[in-house]
Formats: sequence, C-alpha cells, structure tokens
Amino acid sequence: MENKTEGASQAGEPAGAGNLGRLRLGWILPTTLAVLCLASGILLALLIMRRQNAERTGVEKAREAAIAVTREAAARISEITLAARKEADFLAGRLSRGDLDGETAPNVMRELIESNPSFYGGTITYRPYGHAPGVRLHAPYCMHQDGSVICKPLEDDYDYTAAGTDWYLLPMKNGPQWVEPYRCGSGNAYMATYSAPFFAPGEPQGTDRKPLGVVTIDITVDELERVSRSLDFGRGGFAALTSREGRYFYHPNTDLVTGRKTLLQVAEELNDPDRVLVAGLAERGETGVLLHTSTTTGRKSWLVVEPVPDTGWSVQGTYLLTELLSNVVAARRMSLDVVIAAVAFGILLAGTLFAVRPGRHRIWLLSTIISLLLAAGIGLTWHHYMEFHPTTAHIGTPVTGVTELAGAKQDVLASARDKGIPEPQFLPVGVFVQSAEFVAANNVQVTGYVWERLAPGHKPVDLLFPEATDMEMQESYSRTTDESTVIGWRFRGTLRERFEYKEFPLDRETIWLRVRAASPIDPVVLVPDLDSYPIHAPVSRPGLASDLVLPGWDAISSFFSLKSIAYTTNFGLKNAGMQGDYPELFFCMAIQRRFNDAFISYLTPLLVVTMMLFGMLLALTRHPERFSLLGPQTSTVLGFTAALFFVVIFSHIDLRQKLSAQSVFYLEYFYLIMYVAILLVSIISLVFMLDDRIKVVQYRDCLLPKVTYFPFLLLSFFVVTIATFY
Repeated sequence: MENKTEGASQAGEPAGAGNLGRLRLGWILPTTLAVLCLASGILLALLIMRRQNAERTGVEKAREAAIAVTREAAARISEITLAARKEADFLAGRLSRGDLDGETAPNVMRELIESNPSFYGGTITYRPYGHAPGVRLHAPYCMHQDGSVICKPLEDDYDYTAAGTDWYLLPMKNGPQWVEPYRCGSGNAYMATYSAPFFAPGEPQGTDRKPLGVVTIDITVDELERVSRSLDFGRGGFAALTSREGRYFYHPNTDLVTGRKTLLQVAEELNDPDRVLVAGLAERGETGVLLHTSTTTGRKSWLVVEPVPDTGWSVQGTYLLTELLSNVVAARRMSLDVVIAAVAFGILLAGTLFAVRPGRHRIWLLSTIISLLLAAGIGLTWHHYMEFHPTTAHIGTPVTGVTELAGAKQDVLASARDKGIPEPQFLPVGVFVQSAEFVAANNVQVTGYVWERLAPGHKPVDLLFPEATDMEMQESYSRTTDESTVIGWRFRGTLRERFEYKEFPLDRETIWLRVRAASPIDPVVLVPDLDSYPIHAPVSRPGLASDLVLPGWDAISSFFSLKSIAYTTNFGLKNAGMQGDYPELFFCMAIQRRFNDAFISYLTPLLVVTMMLFGMLLALTRHPERFSLLGPQTSTVLGFTAALFFVVIFSHIDLRQKLSAQSVFYLEYFYLIMYVAILLVSIISLVFMLDDRIKVVQYRDCLLPKVTYFPFLLLSFFVVTIATFY
C-alpha cells in the first residue's frame, strides 16, 4: 500500500485528475461552437439590419423618383391645359366686352390655333339665333390639318345643341369648365375640351343672364400622350390619365379608353382593390403612392397618383420596382449574404446543441437539420436570384422610350459629323413576332411581321436580317396617308445565335432579331417605330403576340436596341459611309427557362441516384442478422455503382449535346459532384467490406459516412450555387 501511495504521490497528480482533464477537454468543442454560434448570430443580425436599411433607402429613393416624374408629367400637362384655359377665357372676355365682334372672331381663333401647335382646334359657338336673326346655328371651327389650319362651319357636321354635346351644353348651364374627354364628331380625334361661355356685350350682369355662346379650345389625347411619353417612367413604367369622373382617356391598354372604363369599373372587373384607392385619391384631387402589382405588366410596381391642377384630371404613373432600384445586383448580394449567414448560424447552433448532449440518435437529427438548412439555403438563393435579376439583357443601347430614341438619334448625328460621313436618314421600323421555337441549341425559328414607316417622298428600303437563314419575306400590306407610308412584310426564318446557358436551369437568354438596310452603303439608320406600340415598357412585351408559344420558355420582356457592328471590310468603296459606320437595329426578346420542365427532366434523375447511393450506404453492416438480409457483396457494390455512374453520365452527355454549351454551366457542377459521390461511396463500401483496420469507416457500421452523406452533397451544391449566383 505504501508503495502505491508513493507512486501516486511521485506522479504529482490526484486520483481524479485524468477524469477532470477529460471533462475539461469535453467542454472545449461545445464552448468553441457556442462562441462561433454567437458570432454568426451577431453577424446575421448586422447583415439583416444592413439589408433592411439599404432596402428602405433604395425604396425611398425609388419612391421619390417616381413621385418626381409623375409630378413633372402633371405639370407639363397642366402647362397645356392652363394655356388653353387662359386663351379661351381671354377670348370669351373680349367677346363679352365687345372688344371683338362675331365677324373678326374667327380670324382671331385661326391665329390662336396657328400659334399654338399643342392646341388641336377651337371654335366660337353661338346659341340658336345668337349670331344673327334667321341663323339658327353658327360655330366656325378652326383646326390643324395636313400641316396647316383650316376653318369650317361646325354646324354642317352635327347639331351641337342636341343632347350629349357636353362641351356646349354644360358650360352654357354651369359656367367655364373642362368637360369629359370625347370622340370628336367632326373628325377622328379623341380630345379634351375647355369651354368658356361669353355674353352679349352690354348685357347687365346677373345670375339669370344667359350666355350668348361658348369659346372652346380642344386638346387631343395624342398631344397629352406625347407629353407623357417624353418623360422617363423607367423601362417598366408608363403613365395613364383619368378624367374628373375617373374615366380613362389615356392608357397603354387602349381597351380601357375605347370602352370608356372608369377606375372603379376596372377595379371591379380585375378584382383590384388598389384601383379603388386610386379612384378615391383622384376624386379628391390628392397625391398618393401605392405599392401594388400592376394588372398591365403583372409586376410589383409603384403606382403614383398626381392631380392635374384646375382640370379635375389625374395622372397615374406606374413604375416597375426592380427597375427603380439603383443596383439590382447589389440588392441580390445583400440578400445572399443574409442567406449564407443564416445557414451558418443554424448549422453552428445545431452543432452546439449536439456537442452539449451527444448521442447516436442525436447525430442523425444533427445530420437532418444540417441537410435541411443547406437545402433551404439553395432554394432561397434561387429565389433571390430570380427576384433581383435585371429585367432585360442589354444588347447595345436599349431604346425603350421617346427620350432614349431622341438621345440615340443625336448620338448618331454627332458621330456622323465627327467621322465626316453623310448624316443618315432615320427610318422607323417595327417588328411583331407571332411564334418562336428552338429547333436547336443555337437556332430559333421565328415568324411574324416587319414594317417600315416612310416619310412623304421617300422610297422603300430593302431590309436584311444578317443572322437569319432561310429567311422568307412576302409583302403583306401597304397604306399611305398624308403623314407617311407604311409597308409591311410577313417573315419566316431561322435565327442562328449563340446562347451561353451558364445558369441552366435558371438561365435567362435574349433572342435578338437584327435588322439593317440591305445595301451596305445606304446612309440609313433603322430606328424603332415607337408610335406603333401603345406601351413601351419591356415587361409588357411590346411586339410579341400575347399568345406566343415558346416551348420550355417564358417570354418576360421585349425591347429595341441600337448597336454598332464593326465590319472588317469597306465593301470595295472608301469613305462612302458604310453600314458599319451607323448603328444597327435589334429587336430583343428576353426569355426565361421554365424551371419545372428542367427540374423534372434533369434534376429528378440526379435526386433518384442520390437516394439510391444513400440506400446502398445504409445497407452496409457487420451485424450477422442484418448482414444476411442487407449486406451487399463486393461484386454487387461495383455493379450497382457502375450502373448509377452510367445513368448520370448518359444524362450528362445528353444535356451537353442539347445545350451545346461553350463552358461549364450551373447544373453541370451537380453532375461533377455526383461523380465524386459515386466514387467515394464505392471506395467506402469496398473498404468497409474488405479492410476492418480503418476505424473511421468501421465505427458503428459505417456511421460517419452515413450521417455525413447528405450534408456533404448539399454543402457542395450550396457552395456551387452561391458561387454561381452571388
């Protein structure tokens, strides 16, 4: 006993020191994980706060920009309406004071209309027998027509005293006012009219005196539309105008205008409660901002309501929210930072809880939690990538509005002057695509119409589609007016273009129809015929058939762009002004792959192979009873993994052949990871059956490879996903 005590004393260590050391060592892992978990939690909170602050700031800036543009639209329209009101009131006052008689008044009206191109027309209309005895109706009407001003008797067209002629009846009864927009009875214009009554000179003033007639100034809706289109509502935005009664008299969806729809009627038909709020704001003449989903574009948008002073009208500006954000990529990255931090925090929290109370059953729970967190991270990454993705892929300089078109023309003219080449003729060209189909990975067959709008005296220009094969064009229609000649062709051909497919199956591609003048030396620049499209916002898909069928894809936007193409030849002519000196026109269709189709076709086989590999791992056992039922033989393992390998590689080869990809694409990394997984499972299975000296594999019937299988695969997929879409 003495010797034993002395030995213990010589060791200089108490009897329970070994257990205490192991106890201290056992708390190192939980403590470390807890500290990391706390740090990741703090980081996650900071990232969430950063994202919320950035989103709040970005949304506020977008909101202010939307309000500013809508107010500018209302102000510009107000300038026209205020000018019309002042001129009509002034002329009515002169007639009432006797400063102007009925014989010279039409000449004054003619001069007024000539000096104001924003006015469509105007009239001095007398009540029955008010102009002269024996003359029942008298209303000389002056209007712009064919570049000049003509005057004609309005009474020859219709009886303006009949019911429904609000521009005459209402002001005669209720005083000066803007009447509800209407279709002109003497012409084709849809117009808004301000009417100011005038009285017989020298007639005593009083509440019972009857006006002698009204002075009117007409403004066409086309003029108001021109003002709206001159402003930048963004590539996903547009403006609408409603009258005092809430009736649409301008909207890109012309059915709302021709159908005389009101805000409340459309709200009821489309089950759109936001329009009810807009109707209330418009009726009260108030400014308002709503975040809603546009029924025109189907996208989340700002809807800004701004009254037009003194008219009772209201401007409604719609702005695509993602287009207003200053940096969509930065917004996506901030969202993905939160996803990464959240996944890391969840994994560390689960690891900490397991380290505190370990156990065989809990390790399976830990494996399940980690796998679910990683799978959720992958799904959220997909979601944020689709949400914060630029609406359009740019080819050259997009031209999606009147302002951009005017700027592009100025740039072309300035470039021509700098190069010393002839200034080109601008030829408006329009495109309408009826059908599109991928006949190969880089070949798209399209059909539709293309037309050109020629100014008076200009000859037609032969059009060429440089990147199309087997192009067939047949003249379909031709129409000439005083303003222009429009010639349209129906076309059918195959476009040969290169698509990257780097983000398959979440990829977005752009199909482009390149058009130019056939002659390489014609000084002609094709530009978009924007007047042929009611709405220019790309998300409304101008120029695409509403029922366009594109198997496996969805068309998400369309737009025109101009791009300079470098030619490596002068076509045998020097300093003549080649087509390469001028930009060429592109009609672009942004398309998005249908994820469900690709998921079923290519991800489902990978999921099945993944589950079968895991099943083989689960079957590994050295327990005698279970081995007789489940234990695989060496030849079985090799045959099984070889079969799975061929399933994956054939699917992989088939996919690459269909895509003709030039580089490694997103889903291809999943195949590469599966090759590694098949190889590792094969090696682990063989080692487990043939060599019992490797304890990591043998431990509890290959427990560690089993519980780390899904976390390893999903972590690999998660890393690849973040690297691709960040």
